[in-house]
Amino acid sequence: MNLMSNKVGTPLLFQYPKPNRTHWKILMFSLAGWIFDFYDLILYSFLMMPIQAEFGLTNMEVALVYGFSLLISAVGGVVFGIVADRLGRKTTLIFTLITYSAGTLLCAFSTNVFDLLIYRSITGFGVGGEWAVAQALVNETFPPNFKGRASAILQTGAPIGVGLSAVIGGFLMQSIGWRASFFYSALPSFLVAFLMLKLLPESDLWLARHGRLETNLPAGRSTVVDGGFNFIHVNKPSIRQIFSSVNPKFLSLGTYVAILGMMAYWLVFSWLPTYLTTQHGFDLATSGLWIILSQVGAAIGYLTFGVVADRIGRRVAFSLYAGIQAIAVLMITVIWINVTVALVSIFLLGVGTGYFSGYGPLYAEVFPTDARATASGLCFNVGRGMSFFAPLIIASVSLMFGMAGGMALAILFNVLLGLSIWLFPETKGKILDEGIL
Repeated sequence: MNLMSNKVGTPLLFQYPKPNRTHWKILMFSLAGWIFDFYDLILYSFLMMPIQAEFGLTNMEVALVYGFSLLISAVGGVVFGIVADRLGRKTTLIFTLITYSAGTLLCAFSTNVFDLLIYRSITGFGVGGEWAVAQALVNETFPPNFKGRASAILQTGAPIGVGLSAVIGGFLMQSIGWRASFFYSALPSFLVAFLMLKLLPESDLWLARHGRLETNLPAGRSTVVDGGFNFIHVNKPSIRQIFSSVNPKFLSLGTYVAILGMMAYWLVFSWLPTYLTTQHGFDLATSGLWIILSQVGAAIGYLTFGVVADRIGRRVAFSLYAGIQAIAVLMITVIWINVTVALVSIFLLGVGTGYFSGYGPLYAEVFPTDARATASGLCFNVGRGMSFFAPLIIASVSLMFGMAGGMALAILFNVLLGLSIWLFPETKGKILDEGIL
């Protein structure tokens, strides 16, 4: 790798290796895991109405089931993050897929709301672990100048997952029923987990830190690029060692911005299909098409965010996309002008969610290898766990101000996110070594 230096002698990156086939294999497997992760989580929002009718549930009860799965995802994020930092990224990623797939499969056999609560909690537990482990694996193996775009590609699994859930929940469910929708939805991710076991490589940076590779890795290089693994011995850091290596400032800030982003998202999307159906007279199929449009926007948002973040910085990108989402929420809740404007706003609502592409690189660049999955999982999934309150807030506020009034609270969280991200240092292009700035 060629280096240049600035006037004060700080190395400046001049040329990085390009991603190779092994990089893309890692990214594609991580993407598949995230697609089915988000699909299994969001599917419930499309199946709420038939489940509510069959079990005779109130809005608050169905919201509680949804919220509790988000809450348990925070626990899963911490537990699987620790496992990943001790035992490796690959093994843990497989465990998360098996866990959330099992939860989704069991939902098909629910006989009452208590069964459903338990099974959705199992789904949430597995869902919570997948994101941080996949992001750690991708960010530890891709060249520094491509991490933002790689994470953005990985994050597009979310809109793809939501789009699939809209197809299943909005169209196919009407033919096969909600139980069959859960049953068949669990099968693809079991297959992905099996293929990961056979084909997915481990993070070489994790192996270098805990597996004692024979050859030291030069800064910015990796054995994924330079050759095979010379695996000798695995050191398993204790939980105390994992947490002692993390800067508490970044841990608290990382959790705070995750809460803001998650609340902004779930305040809108947890009830969006129901909102379009009950407040604007759409049938489930039309509502599903609107959700798919928002996810087309989201895919564009995630991919463009990666380019913006790699070129002009993480903080500017976060602020820009959070602002786009705030305006879009305003236009579909407080100011509903007509269907045409609302359609454009739904598309922009998706584009604005592109800021989720920024969490993976941001966390990877401020947390060290010894604790990267644990700290990232803790921050991101505590934020998602706090989203437990989002469906409940909508159910409560709608009694007085309507569903649109509750969803409009997302605007405040978008604004706070756009401002709070500037409390972080700019980490664009940072080489992952010990995660120390």
